[in-house]
Amino acid sequence: MPLITIIHDPADIARRDEFTVDAGVLLADWILEHYGDDGFLVPTMVFMGGISEDRMIDMDDFEAVNIPITGPVFILHRPLGVETLIYIAVAIVVAVAVTLLMPIPDLGGLGRGQKRSPNNALSGQTNIARLLDRVPEIFGQVRSYPDLIAPTVSEFINHVKFQSEYLCVGRGFFDLADFKSGDTLISAIPGSSATAYEPGTAPAEVLKTRQSNEVSGQELVAPNEVAQTLLDTTYTVTYAAGTDKATITDPAGLAWEGLSASDTINASELYAATGGTDYLLDGAYVIDTVSATQIVLLAAAAENGNWTNFNAITENVLLITGSTGLEPLIALPDQVSVRGPFVIPGSNNFEVWLDITAPKGLARGKELNKTLDVVLKFTFEEIDDLDAPTGPSFIKNITVSDKSRDPRFWTYKIGTADGLAEGQRYQVTGERLTESDPESGRRLEDVRWSRLAGIENITAPDTTRTTRVVIETQATQQVAALQERKFNVSATRKTVTWDGAQVLGNRWAGDGLVASRRMADAFLHYFLEEKLAARPLSALD
Repeated sequence: MPLITIIHDPADIARRDEFTVDAGVLLADWILEHYGDDGFLVPTMVFMGGISEDRMIDMDDFEAVNIPITGPVFILHRPLGVETLIYIAVAIVVAVAVTLLMPIPDLGGLGRGQKRSPNNALSGQTNIARLLDRVPEIFGQVRSYPDLIAPTVSEFINHVKFQSEYLCVGRGFFDLADFKSGDTLISAIPGSSATAYEPGTAPAEVLKTRQSNEVSGQELVAPNEVAQTLLDTTYTVTYAAGTDKATITDPAGLAWEGLSASDTINASELYAATGGTDYLLDGAYVIDTVSATQIVLLAAAAENGNWTNFNAITENVLLITGSTGLEPLIALPDQVSVRGPFVIPGSNNFEVWLDITAPKGLARGKELNKTLDVVLKFTFEEIDDLDAPTGPSFIKNITVSDKSRDPRFWTYKIGTADGLAEGQRYQVTGERLTESDPESGRRLEDVRWSRLAGIENITAPDTTRTTRVVIETQATQQVAALQERKFNVSATRKTVTWDGAQVLGNRWAGDGLVASRRMADAFLHYFLEEKLAARPLSALD
């Protein structure tokens, strides 16, 4: 149900009232019912959906007010009277004076679990995300540590990792100088840049990336190197109800060499028969115990419910089915040919990014100066909102190629041209198609799948009236993994000025504003800002 919040002053330091209403109730009807025919007794602003300039309702336009309530409504009552105006002036003078003279430490007592602005910290400043907290309101000149406003976007270009950060400096217009990462100028870091966007402007493209937690560097094993044990009809299986343990017995005791407790095995095309019916027992099983002739599996029925059909049965029931290529097998721990399926995060992706790494380099056989080509296959399958497959979609083959003993890194972008449907959810599996040369003692063929990310385009016109910055840096994978964000910039607020007869400068468009450290200019600009009246000291940087 929509929520109506009445805030009795813009500083949010007095009480607030909250009301819930049924969806579809007209805003005009609710206001008349709550406030009566006389309407508001003090200057009031009404917002639908959020508190921003583009969401403010024109109360002089009945058609604009006579609309269904479809989202949260905010009603802000503004202070009125001489005493209140005096309070505003005093608060502004004190706030601006302190801001210009010294950094402001954390004042505490801000409520709602707010994170303090790094601009107000005396040491250890870093770039942080302050979700739903106030936007920095900077006056004078400060060394600003902008807030993160979007997840980091990273990709490999020519085996070098590039990172892009989208940050917010603060409300209004600024003179920005000396962009730094820590104490180093961004301009001095090869391949790095900083681009500022004033209110009303925005980057041509803003991406939001969501990374899968399941893909984290799994090796894509060559098909000829999958360690496997073929099973035949001399094996028997049993299942013990109540313990959920299953036993596979090999009279010769050869199949279980190299396995130990807590290892995970992957059974595929493993069928067993009882009562004249074949049951598929495929799954990934954790080993409980290993003896000379037996292997005991934990949580067998939890992995595959067909095990319950073999409760207390001891007979030769394992079957070889299909052709030779479909013979039952058990793969040793971490030696599976197919990785996945893994669900791609996000539901409105226009691209999927795959990171592939070769941590030992990539070269062919004993001749390390010869190029090695490795073909990888990624199968994308559509899924519904419950992660259930709805059918195969498309296959994307990727060839990684190099002739180096240095670590190699690639980012591959899968988009609509490859068959990806924007807004559709997918799961994906990965496998290596190219066989390796296991006889080579200096083989450099360790190919790994290090990242799976859904990419959403969230580019939109700017209505925030803030100054933002995009910072792009390059680093090796090792450095980037350890990097603590310490991007900072010298920011001087641009304000209106007084020429002795009139105010100069347009606070909304930025025309005629002057970068100023003068308290008088900051006071005048702040005092004329209708949305900042009576803001507490802790709201300023």
